[in-house]
Amino acid sequence: MLRWFKRILFSHRSLNLPKERSAQNDWIKKTNRSWQARWHDLFDADCDLVASGEFDRPTPIPGDVDCDYRLIFGLTRATSKTRQECFALFPAGPDMHRRFEDFLLSKPAAISEAEANARLTNIIALIEAIGPNEDVDFSNARVVDCATEEGQSELSNTDDRGGPRFWTSLQPC
Repeated sequence: MLRWFKRILFSHRSLNLPKERSAQNDWIKKTNRSWQARWHDLFDADCDLVASGEFDRPTPIPGDVDCDYRLIFGLTRATSKTRQECFALFPAGPDMHRRFEDFLLSKPAAISEAEANARLTNIIALIEAIGPNEDVDFSNARVVDCATEEGQSELSNTDDRGGPRFWTSLQPC
């Protein structure tokens, strides 16, 4: 079911990846920084983003890619060609691009509660197999149906104080 996720995480790894966790983190930060700069170059040349006037290049480029709102919000507004060039920079990039385009073109579909729980269990197993940098308590992870009043209430009260939570919709939200 999640073969694509395993391929992205466990294949196409750099042969020069350091063995120590701190050295791996440094390598990842350096590599992410070069990808981030290249994405900005690609966004600068994207006619749709330039024409919208909403996605000007920030100066300086945010040090943390998680705070780079131009990339976060501009990706879905960029042309498919720009997205293809962006994803081509990553290991398994063509597969990531195909899946992202499929996602953009798809409509949400309802799944059964059993399927949602099975997916959640598989995702947690993959995360645990990767070995997060910190101890993570997945006991709070559960499935919530966002099409119900109770589900909407749960979603509106989510935060990081209670530990990680993974929300899987039974109905399209």
